[in-house]
Amino acid sequence: MFDQSNVKYIKRLVVGSDNPARLCTREETEAQMEELNDCLSGASHPRGTLLAVERSFTLVRIGDHQVVLEWMAYHVGFARKPAPKPPRQAPAPAAPAPHDAPAAAGAARAGAPAEAGEVTDLPSTDVADPA
Repeated sequence: MFDQSNVKYIKRLVVGSDNPARLCTREETEAQMEELNDCLSGASHPRGTLLAVERSFTLVRIGDHQVVLEWMAYHVGFARKPAPKPPRQAPAPAAPAPHDAPAAAGAARAGAPAEAGEVTDLPSTDVADPA
């Protein structure tokens, strides 16, 4: 049996979108559920105990559509405050494709429009120079 007198720290974890101005993506919701499971399993800090659950929703009208935002807030009790988890690192961006000779390619086509993402040193011809 769980004794609530041992609880010294309560952490509130929200799973779902609770802010109508910023909706959670599926990845963010999965990260929230992973954090809750981590708190309850005791994998990276002391094991917590579920004390209470808040179930909430709100109706938001966006144009002609009505959207229901649902979220649940879990209150997890700990015997001591857990150490902060390090921030999640985003996956490393893919390396850009190597360009063998971008300057030579631009010089060979002087006056031709640049491809998307290509930097040229040609003066702009969009605006006439004042006489």
